[in-house]
Amino acid sequence: MNSDSSFVISPMTKRIELTAGEVYHGTLSVSNPADATNDFKYKVSVSAYNVTGDDYSVDFLTENDRTLITNWITFDKDSGTLKPNETAKINYTITVPDNAPAGGQYAALLVTSDSDTDAIDGIAVKNVFEMASIIFAKVAGETEHGGKVIENSIPGFVTELPIRVDASVTNEGNVHDIARVSVEVRSVFSAEPIYPKSYENNTIEETIMPETTRHISRDLDGFSPLGIYTIKQTVTYLDEVSVVERTVIACPIWFMVLLGLTILTIIYSIFKSIKKHRRRKQMFKD
Repeated sequence: MNSDSSFVISPMTKRIELTAGEVYHGTLSVSNPADATNDFKYKVSVSAYNVTGDDYSVDFLTENDRTLITNWITFDKDSGTLKPNETAKINYTITVPDNAPAGGQYAALLVTSDSDTDAIDGIAVKNVFEMASIIFAKVAGETEHGGKVIENSIPGFVTELPIRVDASVTNEGNVHDIARVSVEVRSVFSAEPIYPKSYENNTIEETIMPETTRHISRDLDGFSPLGIYTIKQTVTYLDEVSVVERTVIACPIWFMVLLGLTILTIIYSIFKSIKKHRRRKQMFKD
């Protein structure tokens, strides 16, 4: 039996610019995959979109001055049914009031499966799956762009892969902005880049919400766990460019144990040799 969790929505994010008094028209697509065996029943709704903590945990419940847009959005239809390999276009309208505040406004267009209730062990269970298309809107006016890079760090010594590099960016403005983080890895014994390869993109882009701090980490893998590397991380946010370059020693614990045992064995052998030499020397004196 096909699970309703396999449905697809598009776009997953939408960035738009609005002006007070404007009427904006957009479209959200919902698809039931070709390999589905069941019709897919769905409902559409809108909720606030917030984040909490520097790990950006999603919060669809808290409403504030940055989620007023949820009251401006209406749909041409709020439910439907799709057969396998069918796609529905859901039109929505954002009616921006004349007194809309300048800056960022954020909402989630939620598509929820509307499954029939099943009975499991005599208990009614409703299987519900939900996906969200996030709207990042900027209302024209007195927008403030402010903030800075507060962390750009690379470890100096690691005992296992992946090597984790970290960055943190704070947004002190009233609208979202983009932080870009790029990483380069080279072996100290070669000028050839280990990462990125020619087919890889070494830059990630993250949205920084107003009045928040976001922690951005990246795990670097795909090269030898034993080696010495030069890692360079560049964080670009607004007009600031933070560059950190560091030599990183990667040495697994098993190698350190083996090296320690080898050193102890050498020391013990030297000690035994010295002791034996002294014993022979004493014998010649006697």
